[in-house]
Amino acid sequence: MIAGRDTTSCTLAYTMKFVGQNPEIEKRLLNEAVLPLAAKGDKVTWDDSRNYPFADATFNEVLRMAPPVGDDLRICVGDDTWPSGTKVTDGTRVLICNVSIGRDPFLWKNADTFDPDRWMSYDETGVPAHVKRMDEFVYPVFFSGRRLCLGKDMARFESIVFMTKIFSKLRIIPEKCPDPTMSTGPVIFMRGGNLCRVEKRQ
Repeated sequence: MIAGRDTTSCTLAYTMKFVGQNPEIEKRLLNEAVLPLAAKGDKVTWDDSRNYPFADATFNEVLRMAPPVGDDLRICVGDDTWPSGTKVTDGTRVLICNVSIGRDPFLWKNADTFDPDRWMSYDETGVPAHVKRMDEFVYPVFFSGRRLCLGKDMARFESIVFMTKIFSKLRIIPEKCPDPTMSTGPVIFMRGGNLCRVEKRQ
């Protein structure tokens, strides 16, 4: 069982779940990122991790479907009017629900489908380009503006390296979860855990 009770392990747990449920994505991730990065041994750098766009895209897609921080609570200091015209008064508690934003069909095509390709772009020769940075004001999983998470790049780097180490050696086969209800802790997790079976890669 993969519990995932901090942001990095939570992201890693959901990465194994979503990738394990999609054999074609797993195969592509192995060929395009995991095995090439694993061949570098313990010397993987930030620049190395950025040279494999499909790993970056997979990270973004996991965050979209299962953000480590499921919701953010903010308290309004002073009366304000939002760009939408909504008026909020001093002391109003504002909940930003990252889970709902990431699954909103008005923002995302096939919102409930795990599809890293939605983040990919290619040049005229078909070579994948670097994945564009997420617009934090559209999807504030690391919040935005002056409140942007200082550790967001480290979280991305850690997750890609951990993912590489695990997937290069092990095959993850998700099992049915007895309680798939999402709960927030300080981070989001499934109450029954992310159950899986692990096989050593040949």
